[in-house]
Amino acid sequence: MTPLQILEDIITIARAIHAQVETAQNNYAKLQTLAGTMQLLITSLQGLERLPNNERFIQSLWQFHACVIDTQKKVNKIAAIGRTMRFFYAKTIEGDIDASKQRIIEFIPLLSLG
Repeated sequence: MTPLQILEDIITIARAIHAQVETAQNNYAKLQTLAGTMQLLITSLQGLERLPNNERFIQSLWQFHACVIDTQKKVNKIAAIGRTMRFFYAKTIEGDIDASKQRIIEFIPLLSLG
């Protein structure tokens, strides 16, 4: 995949995360902060037509891609948790959301290094 194709895939996944958050009933307030980060990510990355094609940038892009996929899996899992389980895992879920958001925020500057 070219850097632009990887980026387009990241945007697609970010949109899916944002949509999943909008339908989630579990941890809605906490997930909204993640949705805001996803929207910022989408807005920041859309419209980029020229990306560096060096190995360092591509490696960072793939790592970021894996981070976004991991976030999507966590959001899907959180959205599927039932009311009873939500109570028992509330702190863990909040920690997962915060950790995912932080990882995404940490990756953004790496992508500009190209």
